[in-house]
Amino acid sequence: QCGIIVGYASVLAWGNLNSSLFIMIASGVILISTGIALWIIQARKQTYPSMLTKDYWTPSTWVKRSI
Repeated sequence: QCGIIVGYASVLAWGNLNSSLFIMIASGVILISTGIALWIIQARKQTYPSMLTKDYWTPSTWVKRSI
């Protein structure tokens, strides 16, 4: 799905829109995919005691709400 989003954003970039809009869309896709990857890595580290504290659940709350 990421490839479809990037392709759609590339088509929009060829139009009469600003290049800053394309940069915002591309950076947004990168940030979202990076955040999900980090959340998956943290979810696999549940064996560590530090992951059971508040610091573990705070970054992943927005991911759970989006799902």
